[in-house]
Amino acid sequence: RPAISPKRVWAEVQTPVGLLSFGRMPSEWGLGILASAGGGIDDDLGDTVDRIQFALPPVSTPLGRLAFVPILDFDSEGVLYGDSRFGGIGQGQPIDAESGDDGRTYGLKVARLDTEDEVRRKLERNEASVNYGAYYNYRAQRWFYPDWNTGGFGLPYGDTDEAIHRSAYAHIADVWFRWLTPRLRVEAEVAGIYGHVANPSNDVAAPLPEILLRQWGGSLLAEYKVSPNKVTLGAELGLADLP
Repeated sequence: RPAISPKRVWAEVQTPVGLLSFGRMPSEWGLGILASAGGGIDDDLGDTVDRIQFALPPVSTPLGRLAFVPILDFDSEGVLYGDSRFGGIGQGQPIDAESGDDGRTYGLKVARLDTEDEVRRKLERNEASVNYGAYYNYRAQRWFYPDWNTGGFGLPYGDTDEAIHRSAYAHIADVWFRWLTPRLRVEAEVAGIYGHVANPSNDVAAPLPEILLRQWGGSLLAEYKVSPNKVTLGAELGLADLP
């Protein structure tokens, strides 16, 4: 196995009007119900996305200073041409053959979020750190080519002209809140999905009934430091409806 096998590579560019990030990067939000990067020492897995996002500087609102982060995720490119100019299929950069089967997510984060240094300074001054936000995604895919999904680069694109009208979309919303004091932590998150898949089949000749996406879940976490750095008591409650 290779000595180094990177799973995420992305770049960040600080501009006068915000922070631009692009590449294959971790996805993290709140308690991790909707997205968890898996960056903890005991985490074996995590969410990785191909993303372009732009974090705007915080602006003053009636709800406090909020940062707005528009997001575009490239979930799936669907059918690809293999670039054969470099000696064979699978070498060189593949080319997207059809835009109609692309899967995309258009998202927006709105958050009041203290940095780790700001949290530390507030707790040292015996102050509370209050953070909250909302995360919305619209995810969609119109078409699906089952033959290419099975054959991959070895199958000419001309043999994949039969497509399934997937007509899939999902509205995904999540709200998060966290209150930190030197001894107490209260954190909550609620996420919901509302969507539709017209034909979930992978066989053009055998369509399946539509699927309605109606899911939600939430968690409430509380921790109290009886003795700082020694004893902490905690409890967590979770609820979900995943039909």
